[in-house]
Amino acid sequence: MDNAMKKRSFLRGLMGLTASAPLAAVGKSAGLQLPTANPVRRIHLQKSPIAGFQYYAGEDVWPQLAYRQPVQLIRDLDNRHDRRAVKVLWGNHMLGYLPRKENTAVANLLDRGETLSARIIRLHDVAAPWERVEIAIELVDSGEAPVFQYPMRSGCELRLDGDREKYTV
Repeated sequence: MDNAMKKRSFLRGLMGLTASAPLAAVGKSAGLQLPTANPVRRIHLQKSPIAGFQYYAGEDVWPQLAYRQPVQLIRDLDNRHDRRAVKVLWGNHMLGYLPRKENTAVANLLDRGETLSARIIRLHDVAAPWERVEIAIELVDSGEAPVFQYPMRSGCELRLDGDREKYTV
């Protein structure tokens, strides 16, 4: 390992990755070329209602739900009705599932270990339970590569282009 690499490792450990501005200033004054940290980006994938809201804890926790609250997306590999089932949880409470027609891309991304985030984007007090809550799902992108390709089981391809932040399925 050359001296520049040793200095870089020492400075990175000393300053921490969160102190990127001071580290860059020290690196420039020492004549080092330091890599810049990639920002974390969120790439919008889809909006979905929650299927089965009335059959799980949805009605019980309805008064506590709020706009922009995070929800968890968990694969349900043992679901005998849908092999791509994705549970939607709020804390320890199961709210329901992503609708079967809208869960393919999300299920495949979760199966691949990708980081997804989901938040409540709409709460509507209507009689139809499938219209009461809508969530937005995003892929959390560390920005390490400009283009990602994820093969889908159905033969489709999800292509995320870092410059245009769009997707196609």
